[in-house]
Amino acid sequence: MSKKIVENIHCVETVKDGLVVHQHLGEFSTNWHKHNHGQLVYAEHGLFFLSTQKTRFLIPTKFCVWIPQGEIHQSISYSSSLLIRTIHLDVSAHPNPFYQKVGIYQTTPLLEELIHYSKRWNETTATEDTERTFYLNFKNLLPDICKEKVPLTLPAPSSDKLISIVNFLTEHFQTKHSAAVIAEQFGISERTLSRLFQKELGMGMLQFLKVLKLIKALEWFDEGISNVSEVVYRLGYESVSTFSNTFNEVLGYRPQVYLQKRKHMHAVNTSHEEPATSEQVTP
Repeated sequence: MSKKIVENIHCVETVKDGLVVHQHLGEFSTNWHKHNHGQLVYAEHGLFFLSTQKTRFLIPTKFCVWIPQGEIHQSISYSSSLLIRTIHLDVSAHPNPFYQKVGIYQTTPLLEELIHYSKRWNETTATEDTERTFYLNFKNLLPDICKEKVPLTLPAPSSDKLISIVNFLTEHFQTKHSAAVIAEQFGISERTLSRLFQKELGMGMLQFLKVLKLIKALEWFDEGISNVSEVVYRLGYESVSTFSNTFNEVLGYRPQVYLQKRKHMHAVNTSHEEPATSEQVTP
C-alpha cells in the first residue's frame, strides 16, 4: 500500500508548563524538533507514527505517548480525522524514571477523564490556582496511572546490512520469511543474522515481523477496514485465530474487541462538540 503525501508543518519548540493544545491535524508530518518541556500526546479518531533518532513508535487511537523533555522527534499521520490532545509538563523536579523515556500506554478511564478535563484550559487561558493544582497532581499521578508500556515499536537499524534487510522485510511483509532464506539472500549466516537483530533492534527477526504486521493491521483498521478476515489475508497469516492470538498477546485484547472499542468511542466523541483547532502547532 503506497503512502500518502502529507503536508509538513512546523512545530513550536518553546512551551510553558501546563500548556494544553487540542488539535484536529488530520494527515500531517512535522519537522524534526524538540520541546523544552515533556509532553503527553493522546490520539483520537486515528493513529500516528512518532520517530525518535533511534526508534519508530506507533500510537493507535485511544492510546497516549510520553515524550521526554529535549527528545528530538518527528510525527507523521496518514489519518484524515486525527485529533491530538497534548499536555506539556515541566517535570524537571520529578526524578521518576517514567519521565526520562519515551513510552506508549493504553489510556485508562481515569487518564482519559483527566485529559478531557484539561480542555477548559489552553495557551490563552490565564494561569489560575485551580490549574496549577491540577497539573501538580497530574504530574504526581501520571507515573502511577501509566504503569505498563505497549510494545508497538520498530527500532531503527544502524548498520548498512541490517538496514537493507529491514527495508526488504518491510516491503515484503506479506511473504512468509525464514531466517535461513533471508540469511542466504543477504550473504550472511543465520547466526550473524540473529546477532544483528538482537544487537541493533533488541529482538529477533520473527518478533520484528510480528510487530510490523500488527502495525500494518492497525493502519488498515484505522483506514476503515473492519473485516478481520480480510486483514488476516492481507498479512499472510494462516488463520484468524493465529492473528487474533498475536494481537491479544501484544495489546491485551482481540482485534474484534479493538474494533468494537473504536466504533463505540468514535460514536461517543462525534456526539460532543470539539474545541476549535489551535493555530499553535506543538506535536
